[in-house]
Amino acid sequence: MSPAPAFRPAAADSAEVAALRSKTSKFAARAPPAPVSAATAAAADCRMIHGIVHLSAAIGGLPRNPAPIPVHCQLRPAAGDPPTIVPGAQRPALMPADTAPPAPVDLASVSLGSKVISFSDEFFAEAANLLKDEEAVFLPDEFTDRGKWMDGWETRRHNKSYDWTILQLGFPGVIFGFDVDTSHFTGNHAPVVSIEGANATEEDVRAGKAQFAEILPRVNMNPGSHHYFVYEAPTAVYTHLRVNNYPDGGIARLRVYGQVVPQTVVGDESGLVDLAFVGNGGRAVACSNEHFCSPSNLVLPGRGRTMGDGWETRRSRTPNHSDWAILKLGLPGFADRFELDTHQFCGNFPPLATLHATASAEDVPPADAHWTEILAPVALTASRQHYFDSTGPRDVAFTHVKFTMYPDGGIKRIRINGRPAPSQ
Repeated sequence: MSPAPAFRPAAADSAEVAALRSKTSKFAARAPPAPVSAATAAAADCRMIHGIVHLSAAIGGLPRNPAPIPVHCQLRPAAGDPPTIVPGAQRPALMPADTAPPAPVDLASVSLGSKVISFSDEFFAEAANLLKDEEAVFLPDEFTDRGKWMDGWETRRHNKSYDWTILQLGFPGVIFGFDVDTSHFTGNHAPVVSIEGANATEEDVRAGKAQFAEILPRVNMNPGSHHYFVYEAPTAVYTHLRVNNYPDGGIARLRVYGQVVPQTVVGDESGLVDLAFVGNGGRAVACSNEHFCSPSNLVLPGRGRTMGDGWETRRSRTPNHSDWAILKLGLPGFADRFELDTHQFCGNFPPLATLHATASAEDVPPADAHWTEILAPVALTASRQHYFDSTGPRDVAFTHVKFTMYPDGGIKRIRINGRPAPSQ
């Protein structure tokens, strides 16, 4: 267990962060990426650290912000002494190359309500930047009264110990892996990083009572790179992370790929529960197309800030076309009432939509799954919340819902309001 750091509260939430349950989450369900070739792996800074794969994305050919990437490569020890793991902490193992995390969510996204609890220092750039959904940018001519403006978390120089920040995840969850991103930090990046996790209340964290255990041992960072770390199996459930920066420097973003594990059910005043809401464990697991925006946005909190916060497909040019997205319900249950929100989709909303549902033990239902219509075709209009009662059976429990729009377009949110099925 790490000693509790001297507490320094974060600044009050800005107006932007106060409206945090609104922005794009970029982690859509997609096919597993192709394994990295032997030649690519040999050129990469790839090593095994207590069962964690480390791959520096300074190499070419990797997407800028993918799901965690399983890789095959010749593993070699990290330089220096092997890192230590706190007794009792989970020791992750290597993920096989033919396995990918199922539809990961960025648990540290500001869209989910993630926030900074405290920090040791943020002299040059705020720790809250770690949680932004947007990719980090570099503005060569932008300066502040403290020096160069940087889009990330950057501390002052000459620290005799190390810097740290404590982050509260938007929702508790298990972790599949990390992306520690040092984009644009080239002469000022954090040279070494470790991460600790805790499952505690915000009150206990602020009071210094939370028990943090190391879940990512100290690892070397490269300048201007994405660094991916992948677990073979999900970790325990965590609510807070402490990011340690040795001895000082900058980190652009922290992506925490995982899956929400609801601790309490989020319902509405009518007693119904949004079975597909990300806070209840819901997630998008498949879609026909995500050319402009990800279907993962469909289950986020709030109504979003821009049109880019929803799901939008490319324009179709073939007759009788339709696009679809499959949502895995966080809480299997009985569907009673639906909300289809086309907020800010004015010239590109779908004119017609349907909902179907099925029960499946798989993340993505098989091709021969039986889908039951739960909402007959309905007309949609521009930038409006549409409410519909179920036209299907209300005594059948479902695990997945398929939204189909005709022929294409964009939609902001989908709410599947119903009653959770009794636990088996």
